Amino acid sequence: MRKFTQLFLILLVLPLLVSCQKMPGKPGKTSVNTGGVQSNKSQIIPGGNGELTTEDILQNRDISLYEQGGSISCLEWNPYKDLRNICDEKKVRDFLWKHWSEKRRGYLRIVRNTIDWWGTSHIFIEPKEKDTWHIAWRTVSASALPGGRGGVDDILDLTSVERIADTNGKPNDWFIVIKKASGEIFGQFPDKSNERPISHRSN
Repeated sequence: MRKFTQLFLILLVLPLLVSCQKMPGKPGKTSVNTGGVQSNKSQIIPGGNGELTTEDILQNRDISLYEQGGSISCLEWNPYKDLRNICDEKKVRDFLWKHWSEKRRGYLRIVRNTIDWWGTSHIFIEPKEKDTWHIAWRTVSASALPGGRGGVDDILDLTSVERIADTNGKPNDWFIVIKKASGEIFGQFPDKSNERPISHRSN
């Protein structure tokens, strides 16, 4: 059954990969837009659990130093009943907050999609320089739309994680807010705005 799922996942993602290969520009070329996102075009590799990755997704990190948070599936469109889709944002919250507050390296992946877009966010909690820490948020994506964006987007300067108590007073309903160095909010878990900003998608 697992091989069956992987085969159909490849058939699903293949048209998205083809559309990405038709994008203008040379693989590996990078650019930075005003939204604090660095983008590059890389060869996308379909993996298990519906994940997308690239050969250089780790960027020379020694992954053995990072505690593994596994893969969280948050699919908006799931054609396969045997592909688990449990979008546990509290698990994301707990993992990110624990590793951020305790200054421990961690690696977590979140898979998201729509009917014409598929993406995997590879999230690294890690030291940046001296005593400062940051979150490296790398999203590998593919789009089936003509001219749609695809490749790897790096969210820059995620340097703050804050724990916020929910107003309903329930002990386990707290959430975290992730901010850029500018103070701009990047996302929150669980998402109280219903915008679900748990992976970055550029159009």
